[in-house]
Amino acid sequence: NDIGFSIPNITLDSDLTDTKCDAFTISNELSKGLTFDAVIINNAGEHIYSSDNTLDMRLLYIAVTRALQELDIVYTKELTKPLQRSLIRKGSI
Repeated sequence: NDIGFSIPNITLDSDLTDTKCDAFTISNELSKGLTFDAVIINNAGEHIYSSDNTLDMRLLYIAVTRALQELDIVYTKELTKPLQRSLIRKGSI
């Protein structure tokens, strides 16, 4: 690959017993109960995490609460409304 290292996607079938991953992707569902030093939430727009959809909000909550030290949020169009409100309260927007 062009960047010099691979970023594996972790699934239920992944065997990580002999693998050391500095970076990987994992679904919100699989990350429940786990924590990570840093988390990047990709596609955190309202069109992906609809504030009107209970399941979307639960998955977003799981993703946001996995980071121990650093949380980066990437989105296009409009940031999902709960994150907009949170950032406005903190003075970040």
